[in-house]
Amino acid sequence: MVASLLIAGNLHVYNKRVRYIITSSGWIGVALMAILLSTNQLWVAYGFMFVCLSGVALKESFCFKVVGLKLVPLLLMVAVAGFALNRPVWSIVVLVIACAILGYLAYEKWKMPLHFDIGNKANYQI
Repeated sequence: MVASLLIAGNLHVYNKRVRYIITSSGWIGVALMAILLSTNQLWVAYGFMFVCLSGVALKESFCFKVVGLKLVPLLLMVAVAGFALNRPVWSIVVLVIACAILGYLAYEKWKMPLHFDIGNKANYQI
């Protein structure tokens, strides 16, 4: 949930439609988590938040050659299916793998100077 909030609040994607889809799914997921917290339908909120995380993984796969980064959306989809089908062990296993990949991405981004990450601001659609 925290990752979705941070991504939705700070995402820099040039295309405003793509940016809207990624950030909106994160915000919707967080709102659904608050609404569905006491139900067994929490997997729906996870699905929206994982769309946000998947969008960032796909975006960063163009910039970084992190092994497995393009598999993150598939892994997150399997995790949601595991929660929906009441198979939490599946979800935990694939989430650990996805977290390891995203953690390595975070490490690689941490090493990079910030001005390299933002790119050409003239291409940014407002």
